[in-house]
Amino acid sequence: MFREIHDDRIEQRAAAPEIRVLLEAYRASHARHGFARYADLGPEARPDLAGDLVVLRPINRTNFRYEAYGERIAAVTGISLTGQTLDCLGGELRRFYRETYHRAMRSGLPLYTMHRSTYALNVYAWERLVVPVMDEAGQRLVVVLNKPQELRDNLLSAVLAASRDGILAMRTKRDEAGEIVDCEIVTANTRAAEICGRPCDALVGSSLLTAFPGLVEAGFWDLYKRVIVERTTEQFEAPYASDGIDGYFRVTAVPLDDGLTLSLTDITELKSALHVAEERNGELERAVAALEAARVELALEVRARRTAEGELRRIATLDHLTGILNRRGFDRRVRDETERCRRTECALSVIAMDLDHFKSVNDRRGHAAGDAVLVQVAEIVGEALRPDLDAFGRVGGEEFMILLAGTGPQAAAALAERLRQHLAATPVQVGSERFTITASFGVASLGGGFDAERMLLDADGALYKAKRAGRDRVVTAEAAGRQAAAVA
Repeated sequence: MFREIHDDRIEQRAAAPEIRVLLEAYRASHARHGFARYADLGPEARPDLAGDLVVLRPINRTNFRYEAYGERIAAVTGISLTGQTLDCLGGELRRFYRETYHRAMRSGLPLYTMHRSTYALNVYAWERLVVPVMDEAGQRLVVVLNKPQELRDNLLSAVLAASRDGILAMRTKRDEAGEIVDCEIVTANTRAAEICGRPCDALVGSSLLTAFPGLVEAGFWDLYKRVIVERTTEQFEAPYASDGIDGYFRVTAVPLDDGLTLSLTDITELKSALHVAEERNGELERAVAALEAARVELALEVRARRTAEGELRRIATLDHLTGILNRRGFDRRVRDETERCRRTECALSVIAMDLDHFKSVNDRRGHAAGDAVLVQVAEIVGEALRPDLDAFGRVGGEEFMILLAGTGPQAAAALAERLRQHLAATPVQVGSERFTITASFGVASLGGGFDAERMLLDADGALYKAKRAGRDRVVTAEAAGRQAAAVA
C-alpha cells in the first residue's frame, strides 16, 4: 500500500486548496487559545468543508470512533462510517489510519498524509490533513480533511467492459462484533451480469449471497472471508447454474481494501475437452493394455516354444534307455572339448568301456533283463564321474564312452581302473536275481595335433586289446602300441 506522512511544508505539498484553508483555520485557533478548538474546526463551524471532514474520538488506547463522516467522502466510498470504529476497516488501512491519528495527538501538530485506495474498482489517491483538536469538555478529538483524486477510471471501465471474464468488486458487511456476514457488490461488468442473469445496474448494491448463491456453497464463503482477513489470493473451480447458464467456472478471489474482487472464467469448453481427452486416453490405455497382454502372451508362447525346442534338442542327444548321452550327443561334446583344448592347450582323455559277455545276459535272461543291466551300469559308472566336467555316453549296444576334461593319460587310466573294480564289486539286480558284471576298458588321450578322431580310434583299439587279453581289464593306447610293436 502506497502511503506518506509529513509534518512539514504542508502548504507546498497539498494539491487541494481546502487543505490550506483548514490549515490556516487550525493555526488561527491555536494562536488564540494555545490549542486548536473543535468549535473552530468542526463540521458545524466549517460548513464549506463539512462534506470532506471526518471527526474521530479516541475510545481507548488503540481504537477510534467516527463522530462524523462527510457526505462527499461517503459518496466516493459508497458507505458512511458514522458511529463505527476503525475496526470496520481492512487491516492495512486500519493500521495506517491509527498510526497517523496517534501521531497527531501525541505531537499536537497537524499532519499531511497521502495514500492510495480502490473503491468500486476506481483508483484514488487520497490527500488528507489530520489535525488534533479539543472540545468544550476538554476531550481530545481528531479532525481529518479528505480529498480524493480519481485515477484511471475510464481505463478500468474499458478493461472491464472488454473482459471475457465476469468481474465483481465487493466490500464487506460486518455485524456489531465486526464479523463478516456478507459482501455487497459495488461494481460488476457485463459478463458478470450475463452469468448472474441480471442487468449490471441491478447487481450493484446487491448481496453476493443472494445474487450468486452457487459461488458461496461448499465452503467457498469461508474461503472468501480468508481472502479478506488474511489478504491472500485463492483460486478454485466449481460448477455453476443460473437462469439457463449451466457451466464450469474458474474463480479467482483477490483482496481489495476491506473487500475482494472475484474473477469468473468460463472453462466449460475446456472441461468438456478434458473429459473427451480423458475418455480417449482411457480407450488408448485399454488398447495399450490389450497390446501389452498380447505381447506378454506372445512372449510366453515364444519362451515355451524355445523351451520345447531346447528340450527336443536335449532329448535328441540322449540315449532313450539310460538317459545318458547318445552317440550324437557324445560326439558333440568331443568336438566342443577338443576345440577348447586347442585354444587353452589343456589335457583331454577318453575311456572306451564295453560290458563283458553281455550277449549271454540277453540270451539267458532276455532283452528286458539286458536293458535293466544297461540302466544300472550307467548309474553305477555315472555316480563316479564329475557331473559338470565329464561326459558319459552310450555309443553302442553295450559299449560306453567317457570323456574326461582336463585329464591326462595317467589320471584317466587310474580312473578306468577304479571304475573296473567298482563295477566288478557292485552287483546288479534283475528281478529277484542279483549278479555281478565286468567290463573291459580302453584309455586314450588327445595328442599334440588335437585330432579327436585319432583319440577315439586309439581308445577303441585299446579296448579291443583288453578284450583279446582276457576281458575285465584296463589297457591304455600307449600300452597297446607297445604290444603291437613287440609283435611286429
